[in-house]
Amino acid sequence: MADRLIVEVGADRYARYFQGSVRFEVADGVLGVVVPSEFHKRWLERQFSEAVQVVARAELGDEAARVVWGVDPGVTEHASVNEAAVEAAAKSLRADAEGGAPTPPGALPLPAPGNPPPGSAPGTICGGVTDAQGTPAMRERRGAPVRHRLEDFVVGDCNRLAYSAALRMADGGASSYGVLFLHGVCGVGKTHLLQGLARHVRMKNPAARVRYTTGERFANEYIASVQNRTIDAFRKRYRGVDLLCVDDVHFIAGKRGTQAEFLHTFATLDLDGARVVLASDEHPKQIADLQEAIVSRCVSGMVVGLEKPDRATRRAICLRLAQRRGLVLDESAVEALASLDACSVRDLEGAVMHLEACVNLLPDVVRVQDGVVDGALVRKVLGARRVVKPNRPYRVDEILQASCEVIGVEVSEVLGPSRHRRVVIARSICAKLAKQLTTHSYPEIAKLMHRPNHSTIITAHKRIDEQIAAGERVGGGAAGVGEWTVLEACERVSERLRAAR
Repeated sequence: MADRLIVEVGADRYARYFQGSVRFEVADGVLGVVVPSEFHKRWLERQFSEAVQVVARAELGDEAARVVWGVDPGVTEHASVNEAAVEAAAKSLRADAEGGAPTPPGALPLPAPGNPPPGSAPGTICGGVTDAQGTPAMRERRGAPVRHRLEDFVVGDCNRLAYSAALRMADGGASSYGVLFLHGVCGVGKTHLLQGLARHVRMKNPAARVRYTTGERFANEYIASVQNRTIDAFRKRYRGVDLLCVDDVHFIAGKRGTQAEFLHTFATLDLDGARVVLASDEHPKQIADLQEAIVSRCVSGMVVGLEKPDRATRRAICLRLAQRRGLVLDESAVEALASLDACSVRDLEGAVMHLEACVNLLPDVVRVQDGVVDGALVRKVLGARRVVKPNRPYRVDEILQASCEVIGVEVSEVLGPSRHRRVVIARSICAKLAKQLTTHSYPEIAKLMHRPNHSTIITAHKRIDEQIAAGERVGGGAAGVGEWTVLEACERVSERLRAAR
C-alpha cells in the first residue's frame, strides 16, 4: 500500500504527510484511511483524495473500490498533536489563506529551497520510491516528478486538438507522431498535457522507459555532467528512453553547447523510433536563438497551439476545481468565476483557492447559505479580481468590426436600418462592449454607430443583458453561429479584440 502511494504522490510528500501519522485498513472492498484528528482528515482528504482513490483501485483490483476516511486519536504521529497544536495550525492557515497549500500539524518540514531531499543527487528532484540503499531509483529513470493526469484535463475548443494529439502520442503505435510540439502562453495546459502523457504511458506500460524533464533541468544536468566528466551517464539517461517529454524547451535557446547536445539526443531518439514531446511558450520558428536544425526537427512533426481558455472551458475548469476543493457552486457562482479576468488556468486556480480558503477559514465573515456558494459571494470575495478594462481603450470601429466578424454580418448592415435578428444582436453586442471598453458616452457611441439618438444605444445595451440572463442563443446565419449563446458570442468578440492587441 505504502509503495503504491509513494509512486502516486512522491517520496517526499509521503514522508511529510502520511508516514507515521496515517493507518490504512482494507476490508470488504473498502480502503480505510485512519488519521489522528478531524483536522488531518479534512486536509488530507482535500489534498490527496484522488491519489488515494487511484491507490485503492490498484490495491483492491476493483475500479469501484471505495475509500473511507476515519479518525482515531491513537494513531502514532511524527510529533504529538493536541488541541493547542491544531489551533495554532488553524491560525497559520488563516494567516496564509492566499498562499500555497497549508501544512497540517505533525508534518515534517519542507526542505530548504534548492536543497534536494536526503538521498537524491545534486541538482535533481526525487519523484519516486527509493531502492534499498536509499537512492532515487525511479527518479533516475523518470526525471522530474509528475503530478498531472490526462484524465483531469478539461477539454474545450481552445485545446481539443492538442489533447487529441497527446492522446495519440500516449497510445503509441504506427499512427502516433514521432515528434509533438505544443506551444501557447503560460497557464493554458502545456505542462498538464506533457506530465499527463508521461504518466499515462508509465501506467499503461510500467516497463516503458519514460523521462519527463524541463529545458532548464536538461541544461543544468548537461553542464554538471561535463564538469563532473559523467557525460556518458547523462547521454544514457536521455538517449535510452522510449518517450522523452521536455517542457519549456525554449530555455536552451542561445546555449550553444546545450543545443548541440540536445540536437544529438533528438537525432538518436529519432533513429531509435522513440517519441519526443516538447512544449514552449512560442512556436519553434519564433524562438529566438534556437538552432535551425532543432527548429527543423520540431516542425517535422505535429506542431499544435493551445489558446487561452474560452468561456465554456473556463466554466468547466471552475466546476472541476471547485469540486476538488469541496465547494458547491450554483449557476450564478460559475458565471461569476468564468467572468473573471482570467487569462490562464492558473488564474482560475488561484481564484478558486482564494474562494475556498475564505469559505473554510473565515466562516464568520464569509457566510454560505445551505452549503452553496452563489454569485454574490464570489463577487464579494473576489471583487479585486473582476474583469478590468484594457490599458488602452478600444475604438468603437474595432468593436464593431469584431462583432460583425463573429456574428457573420456586414458592418454596413449594423450601421444601417436593418432589423434582422442577427444584425440586431451584433449591434447590441457592439453597444454593450463599446460602453465597457471605450471612454465614450452613450451619445458619442450612438453617433459613431449611426444611431439617431443615445436612447437606442441604452436600449440595445439593456436588451443584450436581458438576452444573456435568459440564456438566448444566436440563431441562423454564419456557420457555427447557431451553436452559441448570446453570452458566448459576447465572449468571442472580446477574445477577438484581445487577440488583435
